[in-house]
Order: sequence, then C-alpha cells, then structure tokens
Amino acid sequence: MTIELKNEYLTVQFKTLGGQLTSIKDKDGIEYLWQADPNYWNGQAPILFPICGSLRNDWVIYRPQERPFFKGLIRRHGFVRKEEFILEEINDNSVTFSIKPNAEMLENYLYQFELRVVYTLNGKSIRTEFQVTNLEMKKTMPYFIGAHPAFNCPLVEGENYEDYYIEFSEVESCSIPKSFPETG
Repeated sequence: MTIELKNEYLTVQFKTLGGQLTSIKDKDGIEYLWQADPNYWNGQAPILFPICGSLRNDWVIYRPQERPFFKGLIRRHGFVRKEEFILEEINDNSVTFSIKPNAEMLENYLYQFELRVVYTLNGKSIRTEFQVTNLEMKKTMPYFIGAHPAFNCPLVEGENYEDYYIEFSEVESCSIPKSFPETG
C-alpha cells in the first residue's frame, strides 16, 4: 500500500512494507530519494531495528550470565525493514506506522516491543521520529535503531556527484558504544 503526504513544496510517499519512505519529489517533479534500481541496490530508506550493521555470523547471545543463555539470529540491519507495518494514523501533514513482534521475530529477539515511526511534513522538511517501547518493562531491552535513506545524486542532468556536499546547520556530535569489529 502506498501512502502520500503533499504540501506546496513536496510530495512524499511511503509504504507499509518496512514503514519506509519511497519517494520525495519537489514541486518541479525532481525525485530526491533513490528509486531502488536492483542493478545497484534495491533498498530505498529502510528502518534498521533492533540492530544497525552486522553481528559476527549474524548471531547474538542474550543474557550470557544466565544458564542456559539464549542465542538468536539477527541478520544485517535487523528485521523490521522486511516486515509489514500497520498504518496507524494519517492526517494532512503526518503519517504514523507501528509494528509489534510476530512469532518469527520473537524466536530470535526475546523482547516484546512496539516500534512507532512518525513522519511529519513541514514546508520543505520531513521529520522522522522513532518511538520504541519496551512492553515488558521488567527487563532491559537492548537495541539500536537507525535509518538508511538513499538519495539520488546527481539530481539534474549535466551535474556530477562531486558537485554535491552535506552541510549541517550546527556542529554535530554523538556518543556511540564502542564496537569490536574483530569479534563482532
């Protein structure tokens, strides 16, 4: 199912599969979002949960201090990007999708959760808000969440990739957990 938000500047489309963006066009019809050419990459803007990146051999061990501990399989970038989300709400400038784990997800990720994604169209901007809820509350729920949007570049014929750059309005900083690439 394709869902659309539109204002005087942008027309934005989404789909319930993966709860993701599928198109960002300006008033002149220029498409900013990658259109999933399978010759290069068939993704567009997947939501990455409960992991961003990869685990060694795709395996995770939960609560290793407990006996027996649980071992689960979580492939690169998690599983929600390939799952159907529920269209929870749509209005003139926003759309909300949600997902809860199904039996297959729970076989490899032991946590009852709800993930809501709210996209808000405001002028020439699209705001994405992730709301992750641990539905059990009795135990800490480890997770990463992120997005992987791909943009067209160059946008206009006659331009080159080197003509583009990313500029932030303020100095960006973040704190991330230390990775251990040698062991995953």
